[in-house]
Amino acid sequence: MNILSYRGPQKDKTTGKVKAGGGVSAGLTMIWQKEDAGWYFFDGNNFCFLAPKADQAKVLGTFTQKEIDDHYNYCNRVLWPLKHTLPSKVEYLPCDRAAYEKLQRKVAALIIANEKTGDTVFVHDYQFCLLSRYLEEAGLVSLFFNHIPETKVVEDLYLDCQNEAHRGLLGAKVIGFHTTAYANDFLAYVGKYLPGYDVDADNRLIFTPGDPSPTKVIVAPLGIDTGKWARMGARKSYKLPEHLKGKKVFLTVARTDYTKGLPELLEAWRIFNEQSPDKARGSVLHMIGTVTRENIAAFKAELARITVAYEKVNEQFPGSVFWQKDPMPPEELAGLYANTDVLLIPAPVDGFNLTASEFIAAQKPGSGAVVCLSRGAGAFEVFGDLCTELVSADVNRMAIAIRSAANDIGSDYARQRMVLLKELVPTMRKWWKTFKTLAGDYVGLPSKAA
Repeated sequence: MNILSYRGPQKDKTTGKVKAGGGVSAGLTMIWQKEDAGWYFFDGNNFCFLAPKADQAKVLGTFTQKEIDDHYNYCNRVLWPLKHTLPSKVEYLPCDRAAYEKLQRKVAALIIANEKTGDTVFVHDYQFCLLSRYLEEAGLVSLFFNHIPETKVVEDLYLDCQNEAHRGLLGAKVIGFHTTAYANDFLAYVGKYLPGYDVDADNRLIFTPGDPSPTKVIVAPLGIDTGKWARMGARKSYKLPEHLKGKKVFLTVARTDYTKGLPELLEAWRIFNEQSPDKARGSVLHMIGTVTRENIAAFKAELARITVAYEKVNEQFPGSVFWQKDPMPPEELAGLYANTDVLLIPAPVDGFNLTASEFIAAQKPGSGAVVCLSRGAGAFEVFGDLCTELVSADVNRMAIAIRSAANDIGSDYARQRMVLLKELVPTMRKWWKTFKTLAGDYVGLPSKAA
């Protein structure tokens, strides 16, 4: 079996060898290592293949910058908002859609030329929604893992785009999702909008016309390396930033993406400071808000909203919030997690949100930290019963939740919840074991790719 993702493995700058990065990269690296798999990915304009256990990838093909850019635009101007059920954010151009298909056909041709009939390819995420169909037509088997949410509501204007993506996905023999809700949304979509497909919702099976072998829809929340995050969080060498020393630290970690709810969180923080000065005194909200996709209008507009909200808070309550725009290395982030009192995740809609898992894993024994989580994050399905809920659509209720979290910091109640939360964190090994078990015979098929 080989794997395909848009971004490739991370390399150690000193040794040049492949290492586990953060988030999805860590999970894919584990598959590459554990399953003796090869790895297809983009490195700039080059489409590459990293053989099992190899240190250097070989280039299979090269794409023009326009091909890369137009494919990127369709992914993030159209599919990203549609998958997050935010059609008002869509910027549709027919040329981008054509480029999305063209790039995947070229990628499929490169993979097919490197594989043998019957080989298996594990495909990751929405950049390659059409690819499984092309691989199937060539006699290959594909498994697909969807890292982002699934569409809940469809507008007629974009129905054809959605149907095209879903039919492409159904070329896979297994489609994995983070949560039961996302899997059920996918099954419901196929049953409603794709006539001819027979959906067995109870067993999560979809029968494709003319194919006696059904597509399995499975639930396997992506995990993390819990031991690694615990070790990094326990490092004694970590130094807390000066502006956080002696403060109650509230933390949020997100990109400047309209799916993350940062403007609403900042307004809720302002209300908290205004209405609960006794609890807000001595508190700082540290916002790691990495700027992203500024070339896309909807993301640029969101960045402007965040900036306005941030300036409003700091004008009324100077020094109460600090915006860090650059990403933080995992070692430093784990140290910050371990010294944070309250984690705030206000996302109105999100795939899983591995930040919650990382934060919990990095907590030291006896931690009385509090996790505040919105129902829009997939992680709520795993952790929700032990978190303080943030209602992302209501800034006043969020402010009340922040006050409640401030009350709970360091309490026996908070410590007990953290002990239980640590037991719930999905590990990478558990994620892959679950995926393999539910996928059955489709995982572990040999690959003859060179």
